[in-house]
Amino acid sequence: NKHHWQWWILPEDEGGIKILEMPEKYVKEMICDWIGAGKAQHNKTSVNEWYQKNRHKMQLHPQTEKRIERIIKRITK
Repeated sequence: NKHHWQWWILPEDEGGIKILEMPEKYVKEMICDWIGAGKAQHNKTSVNEWYQKNRHKMQLHPQTEKRIERIIKRITK
């Protein structure tokens, strides 16, 4: 699904990868997915805490990271 960060990683013919920028629409859907999964699992961790703990596992375009952080900051005020 386009709201998963893995969708935006393309393998290159030479063996590397290219990380594409996620449109804001899908970044928002991804964050909503994280929030919903946390609620379904009765997780007491905020979406910001979850992101900070797990961001090192994700391969994100720098602009996508900025979008995620801006949106999370706005919704956790």
